[in-house]
Amino acid sequence: MHEGAGQQTTTLLPGRHGLELCIDKLRHTQCRENFPGPSDMLGADAIGKQSMDANAGLLLPAEVVQLTFLKALISLEVLLPLSLYLGILAGLGRLYSDSEIYAMRSSGISEMRLLRPIMLLAFFLALLIGLFSLFARPWAYSETYRIKAVASAGSEADRIKAARFYEFDDSGRTVFVEAIEEGGALKGVFIRTLIDGSLQVINSPSGTLKYQAKASAHQLILDNARIYKRVPDGADVFADLGRLTLSIPVGEAEAVGYKTKSSSTV
Repeated sequence: MHEGAGQQTTTLLPGRHGLELCIDKLRHTQCRENFPGPSDMLGADAIGKQSMDANAGLLLPAEVVQLTFLKALISLEVLLPLSLYLGILAGLGRLYSDSEIYAMRSSGISEMRLLRPIMLLAFFLALLIGLFSLFARPWAYSETYRIKAVASAGSEADRIKAARFYEFDDSGRTVFVEAIEEGGALKGVFIRTLIDGSLQVINSPSGTLKYQAKASAHQLILDNARIYKRVPDGADVFADLGRLTLSIPVGEAEAVGYKTKSSSTV
């Protein structure tokens, strides 16, 4: 109590309960400031491979966004416990380094009282991670496998971009298109196919791609096409074909079989 000229000022010290509330608030603040967010820990790893596949034309932009989200969701199973551990480690270390833990002991607050809310938080986080492992992670992996299956089943015509070489191992084919204009007009088409030692090269200065010309195939029409074919046991063939029409099958995604990562941990 302080007395002045005609007025009095009273300073009240907090009781034990109020002091504990203040300490809890301080501890939560320390841990929150040092708690590394999952988005910070993910960094560029979640989108690195997807961005590379998108630049190569193997993934569409919408697929990149979906796979990045699923990758981040899968990573939470590891990042959340790790983030909690690092946050607690840094927060309690800060209390010790600033000698605040000794002030708490002097006030009669034990370390068990200090750890009680941390253990409660860890318990609820363990329940959350358990539910996540049973439901969220298997679903995320299943969606990842499904999107990749759809992407790999996409036909050559669906994902080719201009001025890039594309190799398709299943068909032994290499494709290059110099320019792709609106409406499916193509400039500078080069198609090389190598199967069992037999080499075939088709090139054309221009052409047109008709998407879904049939229910099961696209239609590639090449103008002034030329073909060169070499077989191991025969004479080489070189011909001017003029107008050449090729059918490109529309890819269908195969059913995704059993995957260990997409199964529940129960």
